[in-house]
Amino acid sequence: MKNIWIYLLVVLTFSCQEPYHGSRIVANIYYGTGFDEQTLIAPTRTPGFNNTFTYGTPGDPGYVDHYELYAGIDGLGTVRLKNFLIRPALENHHPCMQFIEDTVRVDDGDGQVHYLNMCSYPFPDLNRDLLAIVSAPPTGIGTANPGYNFLDWGQDLQSAENTVEIPSCRTVDGTPVEEKIIYDQEAVTAYCSQLHKDYYVGNPYQLTSPLNGEFYGLVDTLDPRTGLATGGFSFTIQYKIENISSLFVVADPDPERLSEDNINENIPPNPEGKIILISELGGNFGYLDKNMFEGTWHGIMESPIGDGLWFEYTIFYDMDKDSVYF
Repeated sequence: MKNIWIYLLVVLTFSCQEPYHGSRIVANIYYGTGFDEQTLIAPTRTPGFNNTFTYGTPGDPGYVDHYELYAGIDGLGTVRLKNFLIRPALENHHPCMQFIEDTVRVDDGDGQVHYLNMCSYPFPDLNRDLLAIVSAPPTGIGTANPGYNFLDWGQDLQSAENTVEIPSCRTVDGTPVEEKIIYDQEAVTAYCSQLHKDYYVGNPYQLTSPLNGEFYGLVDTLDPRTGLATGGFSFTIQYKIENISSLFVVADPDPERLSEDNINENIPPNPEGKIILISELGGNFGYLDKNMFEGTWHGIMESPIGDGLWFEYTIFYDMDKDSVYF
């Protein structure tokens, strides 16, 4: 009798669970020869010499603050599915990367705590060449989302002995020379501990488990550490998009669209934004095929102006049931 009650309890527990009404998009973003992948980084930054960078601000020509993924759905119009950023997998000189203990260093017996040299290989290459698709935090929340121009807000965290204004990773006779801003460790630790959970800071030891924020995956490229192809990402979507007729990505310049009031709202595309990728069901750009594979849909978004940029995806549109029979 006891076993019967246990069985009934288990059945009732699982039978009361609500089915999942969302969708999942598994995708790759890749680009062709002649396309500058650095232009994908949002919020915008521009590379310079010796691993230095300058950071754009809203209102600058061509500035991109974030990306918004939209679906055109029959009977509903456009629906904003996801907000995301494309960031370097690591940023060598970000203040929150400066006091990471070097756990792989061989103990030299000096009794000192040693921190990673973020100018040593492969960190500068990961900063420049490996782009991650990551979460977008809400704007207008103060220091919990300071943005990525740390050369500005990081000034308040600098040590009194700092003399470097623009950090770089230059080389002399092939040897990296670390020109870094000296930060106050206590101030940095306190500051970085209060960042919003969706503010991305990479992890030098395990890219898929960031120090902060959410990691969705990588833009297709060659991993600078191994020379092997890498890439691919996954989005969980809260909408059941059975009646989808198009899918497109908007590069948006307005941070206010990610304010706490707006970030989770289904607001129409920004007229000031730029559609950089699009696919349509029976349309002129890209394609969306609902019959290629049983239980999933497949499509490729392409640039409407002919840039060498593509977004290939598979949509698991009906997560309530398994429609594939084995």
